[in-house]
Amino acid sequence: MAAPAKLTIATVLASLTSLAAVSSPPRQDGLVEYSQDTSLVTCFDEEWKLAKSRIVRTPLLVSPDGQYRAYAEVTALIDQKEPWHCFNATTLYMKGPDDNYFRLVYDEMGTNWLRGNSIQLIDWTPDNRFLVTEIRHWQYFSDVAFSVVFLYDRGNDSTKILNQHEIFARLHGEACVMEGEVVGISEEGNIVFAIPPSLEKTLKESEIFMNLPCVMEGTWGLNPVTEKIERISDDYSPRRFGSFEPDTANK
Repeated sequence: MAAPAKLTIATVLASLTSLAAVSSPPRQDGLVEYSQDTSLVTCFDEEWKLAKSRIVRTPLLVSPDGQYRAYAEVTALIDQKEPWHCFNATTLYMKGPDDNYFRLVYDEMGTNWLRGNSIQLIDWTPDNRFLVTEIRHWQYFSDVAFSVVFLYDRGNDSTKILNQHEIFARLHGEACVMEGEVVGISEEGNIVFAIPPSLEKTLKESEIFMNLPCVMEGTWGLNPVTEKIERISDDYSPRRFGSFEPDTANK
């Protein structure tokens, strides 16, 4: 399966949402929806009937020290050439103390192989260094779907992708699947994954994963620097370190 192409989509979104550099995300009521949950944005309604193109933007996620602000936006567009198809575009913006404007730090447009993509803001690490997000990819009306962890490192103004499947495979020395969700950040700054028992059972019975020797279960903590991963208590409940700040600039 071909990897999704990473293309600049600022020009595509500019015509819809005026995404030129701004001092705060512009409010466009009736066009942009606001939600903390941008994990699955599509053109379809609850019955999976084609409905409309959508743009969903998060509130600002502020670092614990208040110095950095980030927001994400996911667009689901009806394909005009194939009206019963939908494809996605995802962007992430960042503004630090030395920035006059929000800067684009991640953008991706869906491809024919993987039309669907999204980003979910998870949290900042307690030391203020990393913004942790989860990038998801899928192909509409198929079983193809996967996610990776995407980090913004403010220490050196860089980004990094952590592929949890590869990390678990290195841990066990065999092919692994880890399809749990990122549920938060620990006090130590580790990224916390959790696989509920129902999902574990589904994965083990799936025709796609049934031949893999390693299907992970339970709750795990991943160090974003060393990429060391360890089992933690299933009762662990991460707290939030960053804070969401509503967009009040244009109210």
